[in-house]
Amino acid sequence: MTARSTPRVGSTPRERSTLRGLAAGVIAALVLAYPILWMGFVAVISWSGCFIECGTPDRGQAILLLAIIGVLLADIGLWAVSGFRRFPRVLTLIAAGPVVILGVAWLAGTLLGAY
Repeated sequence: MTARSTPRVGSTPRERSTLRGLAAGVIAALVLAYPILWMGFVAVISWSGCFIECGTPDRGQAILLLAIIGVLLADIGLWAVSGFRRFPRVLTLIAAGPVVILGVAWLAGTLLGAY
């Protein structure tokens, strides 16, 4: 009589693609957490006009920042879906777009001394 072996997690192609998608989503959330939190903080300050002392609120900037935060949150979901094996590569490039734009903007701001 032989002992029946139990399959390991991630041993089938479907489980591997699920784990890959989950890992892609978690990594995207970790990478984008800092910019999302920072833009949320600036959006609250822009909306209220108060940080250390109060001034004129800039609601347009706050709405723009909230729209960018929405795109980045949707991008986390796109990265999670792109981790699956049968996800079209064109949509993976679309998911990479906001991250690349954010990186270029951060690099340009750092080099120009804006941050």
